Amino acid sequence: MTAKLRPMGLGEILDRTFQIYRSRFLLFLGIAALPALGIAGFRLLRLLFGFVADQTTLSRPTKLAIKSIVEWLPVDQVSWFFVWLAWPTFVVIASRLFLGEETRFRSAVAACVARWRSCVSYIAVLWAVWSVVPAYVNRLPGVREYVFSASRTVFGGSHQFAYLTYPFFFLVQFLLVSVLIVAFSPGVPAWTIEELGVRASLARGWSLAKRIFPTCFFAWCMVSLIAFLLFLLLTFIPMFAVQAVWQSTYPMGILYKLRVIVVAFAFVASAVSAFPLYPIALTLFYYDQRIRREGYDIERMMEDAGLVAPEVEPETVSAPAAAAMEETEI
Repeated sequence: MTAKLRPMGLGEILDRTFQIYRSRFLLFLGIAALPALGIAGFRLLRLLFGFVADQTTLSRPTKLAIKSIVEWLPVDQVSWFFVWLAWPTFVVIASRLFLGEETRFRSAVAACVARWRSCVSYIAVLWAVWSVVPAYVNRLPGVREYVFSASRTVFGGSHQFAYLTYPFFFLVQFLLVSVLIVAFSPGVPAWTIEELGVRASLARGWSLAKRIFPTCFFAWCMVSLIAFLLFLLLTFIPMFAVQAVWQSTYPMGILYKLRVIVVAFAFVASAVSAFPLYPIALTLFYYDQRIRREGYDIERMMEDAGLVAPEVEPETVSAPAAAAMEETEI
């Protein structure tokens, strides 16, 4: 699929995002599945460890201590770091497909592995924005109380709307994380395509984010909404079937474990399906801004026509040849 390099509106960018995603659906899905399955594996391992601890002959305080230690381990936060590592690979594939170039899984991964130090450093910034910042904000004194107080003010302080305080808190947290992600993420295409360093990519991404913040924020919210709807769909349908078929046959303990497995599967499936969409859209936003602001389409046309002279390294002249040239000049 070769794109005509010209400025694009938001609707066309979103349309081409889904076109690129569909054209290499299995490739994007496979890349996203690797780290997402790791998250599900960590969660199921935690559940299995707790189940095994219950079956042992240890004392109850010892079992509770083991469960507390397992729950305390930040396995989810660590596993999310590997999820973010897939972003540069998504950008490489989306960029090559957008420009009509051939792309393969190995070459896309190799392009990122060759600069793995700066890749890890840049992804660490995004990971900190996604995982560390919200966890730190949640622990600040008075934050939860302030948000819950604001929610009670919004809903009139009525007790019948008290159950909305926690969704309101998570909505505020989602908006905070979304703003930070949209501000830092445009540097990923700059790091990948222009091969800039970490600081230069962050600066380049920030300059792009100031111009396209509303559109990137809309794309991020749209992808998050798609993932949330997929999660609900994949959660409620199997859970409804479990409730209808097995509720009268199996005890509640087994039903609870089945629900946990269903939720873990739904989380992985929804994340894997929706996660590549935003990096693809971000790549198209990046090219759109370069076309609008820097004339990248004209530069690309000149390169395709062979009108750009290749860079030639200066030739080194040996000492005898230089002496002979000096004698000739004299």
